[in-house]
Amino acid sequence: MLTTNPERVRAMVACAERLGVPRGAGMFRHALQAVAFLTEEKIAARLDYLKNTFGWSDAEASIVLRTYPSVLRKSKESLKHRSEFLVSEVGLEPAYIAHRPALLSYSMEGRLRPRYYVIKFLKEMDC
Repeated sequence: MLTTNPERVRAMVACAERLGVPRGAGMFRHALQAVAFLTEEKIAARLDYLKNTFGWSDAEASIVLRTYPSVLRKSKESLKHRSEFLVSEVGLEPAYIAHRPALLSYSMEGRLRPRYYVIKFLKEMDC
C-alpha cells in the first residue's frame, strides 16, 4: 500500500467506507484488501451475485460486507458450493448465514462438512 498512488488509496478508502466499514473498525484493513483490485462495477456485480446465490436482501448483504468484507475476494464457485451446502444440505436460513458470515470463511472439507456429518450421525444414533 505504501507504493500505491495516493489517489488510488483515497479511492480504496472511500470504497471501503461505502461498503459500510468505518475507518476505525477492525475490519477496515480487510475491507481495503478486499477492494484493492476491484472496480466499482466488479464490486456491484459480486454483491448482486451474493444476493442471488444466498437469497439475501440488501440489508443482509450489507451486514455480510460490514462484518466479513473479504467475502468479495471469494470465487463465485466457492460461494456457490458454500450456498448449496449450507442452505440446501444443512438447511440453514439465509438470514442466519448473513448474521454469521464467518461460516463462509471456513474450509468446506476441513471444517464444515466433517462437523456437519458428525452432528448428523450423533442425531441419528440418538433416535
